[in-house]
Amino acid sequence: LTSSGPALFALGVFTVAAGVPTGALHGASSFLRLNLASLLGVAGSVVAPGIYAAFFGNDLPGLIAAVAVAQGLTVATSLVLCAHAGLRPTIRFDRAAAKGLLAYGGWLSVSGLLHRATNSLDRPLLGALSGPAAASLFAIPQSALGKTQMLSNALLSAAFTTRDQWSSRV
Repeated sequence: LTSSGPALFALGVFTVAAGVPTGALHGASSFLRLNLASLLGVAGSVVAPGIYAAFFGNDLPGLIAAVAVAQGLTVATSLVLCAHAGLRPTIRFDRAAAKGLLAYGGWLSVSGLLHRATNSLDRPLLGALSGPAAASLFAIPQSALGKTQMLSNALLSAAFTTRDQWSSRV
């Protein structure tokens, strides 16, 4: 796993960097572009390791690097989509806004970590109790089911943003 360190670091950097254009597109209510970027990111993270494995084998550092490259391409695509939407970076700091954003981001981070932990603990638990074959039989349908939630999650974020914008006008 030590040879995977640089790829894991790059994957972490790209994952954090992906939040910037995602937040910009979400804040601009550009949901078509936001969902396009999300779809490309998910597809790239699924396809890139498969392509790597087909041509180079299934070594873990290479597979992680393939996912990191896919995530980097997703960040680049998201930045292009931001530019296409007319979103340009501005450098200004508002202390009150930063405090609110940090609090909101903190809750989102905690929620995301809990969500991932609860969605990931079932496989090792099933593997420990019933063996690796049962875990793999469970993981494939669960992953496919997770992909079906993309549309509902996109509609949910669009509905809440629209509601918030509407209530701020009243």
